Amino acid sequence: MAWLYVKVRVPFGKVADALTPDPKAITARVLPDATRKPEDEPLTDWDSAAGVLTVTPRPSTWFKAGGSMVLALEGFPVSSTPGPVLLQLTEGVQNGPFKEESPVTLSLLKQAPKVPRNFRAKRSLVTAGTDVVLQWEGPDTLTYQVQGPDGPSPTAPRRQGTGWEWSPQSGEEPKRDATYTLTATSTAQQQPGYFLTTTVHLRSPEFEGVTATSGVHTPWVRGREEDAGWIEFPSKGLNVFHGAAAERLWGTVSASEADLNDLFTRRAKTEHLTVETGLTVDGVLETQDGPPRLVVHGRLDAEGDLKADRNAVVGGALTVAGQVDAGGELHATSNAVVDGDLIVNGKLELDALLVAREATVGGDLTVNGRADVLGGLRSAGETVIGDDLTVDGGLGVRGESAFSGKVNANAHLSVRNGSDWILHTDDDLISVNGGLRVQEESLFLGKVNANGRLSVRNGTDWLVHVNDDQVAIQGSLRVHGAFHSDS
Repeated sequence: MAWLYVKVRVPFGKVADALTPDPKAITARVLPDATRKPEDEPLTDWDSAAGVLTVTPRPSTWFKAGGSMVLALEGFPVSSTPGPVLLQLTEGVQNGPFKEESPVTLSLLKQAPKVPRNFRAKRSLVTAGTDVVLQWEGPDTLTYQVQGPDGPSPTAPRRQGTGWEWSPQSGEEPKRDATYTLTATSTAQQQPGYFLTTTVHLRSPEFEGVTATSGVHTPWVRGREEDAGWIEFPSKGLNVFHGAAAERLWGTVSASEADLNDLFTRRAKTEHLTVETGLTVDGVLETQDGPPRLVVHGRLDAEGDLKADRNAVVGGALTVAGQVDAGGELHATSNAVVDGDLIVNGKLELDALLVAREATVGGDLTVNGRADVLGGLRSAGETVIGDDLTVDGGLGVRGESAFSGKVNANAHLSVRNGSDWILHTDDDLISVNGGLRVQEESLFLGKVNANGRLSVRNGTDWLVHVNDDQVAIQGSLRVHGAFHSDS
């Protein structure tokens, strides 16, 4: 004869003969036996919907001599309604070619609890203190009170089904993990009191202060307000946000000083930025409200555009792959290389200048060395070039100009006094609209056409005057070749 199964039917619900009101809380198992190995333990299957426990043997596993099987039903609340409970057991065996079943009925007697029991949290891990719910079973003849971390609670417990329940009221909610004590006392003086404890844990506890001697390990930290900022710690640094996690926005970092080895940013806005070594900007660098200067003591390389609403001072070289737009003055103690347009509304002062396109200066232009502008150059103020000046396009200078080196004009060069022109160079011709004064020795390989007055002087004294159709000579006239006169 071989056993096939054992079934136990457990009554449940709120009726008088029910064992428990909550069959889902039942945990069923077979207690270990000395005659069996752990891998030979029978298999259990608890059906909470039907209230049936089925126990079956493992394949090719039988009871040995002296062996037994003890079934355990644990972890469930017992119905508080007094009365008998009938457990129906059915054993199925294989007797030769026949299957046989043997029913057995076991009776249990439930009694009303005389002392409190099963004091527990409905959920031991809660999101907030307002979610705390404590439950227990006990008779109505006792007086119950719950004591929290701050002492006894004035909130009275309430009946809930077959047991008792308590929740903190406004102002009693715990802000961190809390241990609660249930006290139960009787009106009869001779009966002692009862004390039970349970603990509730919060997912997001609050502390007045935290001292960590070996570090804090957390994926993020957030302020207390709804729209407060919070810091996230990814694998390679930190992110600063504000707002809810589902609608998070980039936050703001405020500090009196920041010491950084490298700064990588899509957009930077600062009242004062001091870079002692190198600053690399891939996009746009703007200086707006606040102090009107961008001060760089080292080299400034901008692969995109550089825009300053006011002054920009660069202690080293300035290299910009895009456009430079300075609303104020631009000072560079070394060279400046601009691959795009150069626009300076104020003064421009630097050692050497190379502009790939057009350069526009609203104030004075001072270049201590060479200036090469591959587009047009326009200067509204005084222009001083310490070395050669090369402009492939138009050269417009509205103020006084001083050129220590050569002025190379591959096209048209015009010198004006306001709207009237004074000197024109066009191809191989030079035109002067006014007086021509030559202070040093002069050599003319071609003709000198003076449609007005021509004067040759020796210091302050004049030697030859040409005025309309008359030639006047003050001094000796020497003729080394032939001399012809019509009169």
